[in-house]
Amino acid sequence: MFFAMVMMVVSFVVMVVGSASESATESRVPLAKAPAIDLSTMAAGRLGYDASKHELTMRGVMPDFAARDVIEKTSDPKVLEGLKAFGDASDKATASAPVDKELEVERFVFTTEASDLKELGLAAPVTTGATTTWKGEKLTLTLTSPEGQKPKLALHATVGLEAQAKTAILEAALEPEWKKALRELEKASRKARVSGTWLFLSYLFATLGELCLSPVGLSMVTKLAPARFASLFMGVWLLSSSVAQYVGGSIGESWGQIAPSAYFTIFVGTSIGGIVLVLLFMQPLKKLMHEVK
Repeated sequence: MFFAMVMMVVSFVVMVVGSASESATESRVPLAKAPAIDLSTMAAGRLGYDASKHELTMRGVMPDFAARDVIEKTSDPKVLEGLKAFGDASDKATASAPVDKELEVERFVFTTEASDLKELGLAAPVTTGATTTWKGEKLTLTLTSPEGQKPKLALHATVGLEAQAKTAILEAALEPEWKKALRELEKASRKARVSGTWLFLSYLFATLGELCLSPVGLSMVTKLAPARFASLFMGVWLLSSSVAQYVGGSIGESWGQIAPSAYFTIFVGTSIGGIVLVLLFMQPLKKLMHEVK
């Protein structure tokens, strides 16, 4: 049991070191002015703005979900609120009962990449006068730009609005320079990727620990439990594993909110706590299992 917990600690220490190595690489792209929002709270606290050099910075890799989160948090509140209402309403949309909504936007520069349009299920834009339409089976966008007036975006959905489409719409309404800098930073940050060896080593030590923990622990429970309750206590042992997995999953919800190295440090601390408990109970358990070597 002691060896098993040590292996678990080593497994998470490997991930702490690997994630720290990733965060040590900083990427920078030029940006004249940052949005009027605290960037340090985004991308697990690794996104920032160097005002002295007019550069947007990122420590480590910016994953796609982090970029989507930044886009949403830096979007026009009115556009975000309107799109959220449209998304909620579209959950009940059908081909026979579609949902429509019109949004007023400051600007709307939608993606022109054929691959992006294909993923979104939209055809190439068709422009007629001051109106541009991106037509799709599930979603149709119609942008009307009257001279001297703010553009208006009409949304038409026959199914629920997908997260990817929502991000694309919000991104199109962003300030162009900010949008460009964010996407360039996302690409530049890929140089911070680390070797998969870290993950391999972590799984190796975790597997060694699991091989010692599960069978040995179950055997210990059957030897310590009263004979008539042996099966019951075996079930309790397995149930405790389920509870631990639930707790681990709950902690996992903080991924993306705190830096990776700090995230894995949580598990190092809890595993060390397990080692302390094993050491405290080692001698009493040995006495209770006096007939077993």
